[in-house]
Amino acid sequence: MLLGQEVLNLLDIEKPISEYNNSTPPTVFVRKGKYFNGNLKLQIVNTNASETISFAAGLRQTETSTVENMTSSIDLNKGN
Repeated sequence: MLLGQEVLNLLDIEKPISEYNNSTPPTVFVRKGKYFNGNLKLQIVNTNASETISFAAGLRQTETSTVENMTSSIDLNKGN
């Protein structure tokens, strides 16, 4: 009963959203990705027909290990 009342009290004091500050969405972005057995598979959304994209990433074997920096350029026309 006390928890329910506290939720109602919090709902009463919350202020309505008065404005939104949105940025323009990227024209090319990764929808989802999977890393398995040394391979990275990405599902890329390309809304402006870009021909190539470049990635800069870091890989760690464990959470505390040193970062291995990697860069890659992908030709979207070939689907590499």
